[in-house]
Parts: sequence; C-alpha cells; structure tokens
Amino acid sequence: MALANLFADDGVLLAPGSKPAVGREAILAEIRKEKALSPEAKALSYNPHVQDTQIMDGWAVEWGYFEAGVRETPAGEIKQIRGNMLRVIKRQPSGEWKFARVMWSPA
Repeated sequence: MALANLFADDGVLLAPGSKPAVGREAILAEIRKEKALSPEAKALSYNPHVQDTQIMDGWAVEWGYFEAGVRETPAGEIKQIRGNMLRVIKRQPSGEWKFARVMWSPA
C-alpha cells in the first residue's frame, strides 16, 4: 500500500491489461484489488534499471526496465519478472518528487 504514496495526488498508472488508474485513490484501489486476487503473493525484489533520465523545470522523465522476484504462495517458487517502464516524475510544492505518470509492460 505504501506504493500508492509514491504517486502524486493526480498521478496516473497505466498497467498492461487494465484501465488507467487516475489519482492516488484509484491507484490504491488497483493495488488492493491485485492483493485480493493473490493474497499470499509477495514481492521479494524489485530492481529498476533506469537507462536515461531527463530533468526539466520541476519534471523528470525516465525510461528503462525492471527485474522483480515474486512468490505466489509461501511455499511457491520465486518467479522472475522483467518489464519495460516509462515514468514521469513531478516536483511537489513540498519539494518531494512523486510519480505523475507510470507506464509499464512485460518484456
């Protein structure tokens, strides 16, 4: 659930096979929905590999890929996932940087 806090209030998550989740509350609802579908699943690792970052006037755009390890059940095998990502990050009035737009797809 802490993942939703990385997004700006008006952030947008574009995940494969899903409608856009617009706003932090909608993103949190999507995370909860995924958790309900696989309550025992646990992310064991997440390694982003940012290939390029461009920063301009309170905005940053980065692209790259990620690798993750997930276990569906406590006794299950660790499943390796790789995906492509595009992230737009915006400086908030507080000075924090938060995700404004995130798009990913399996690689």
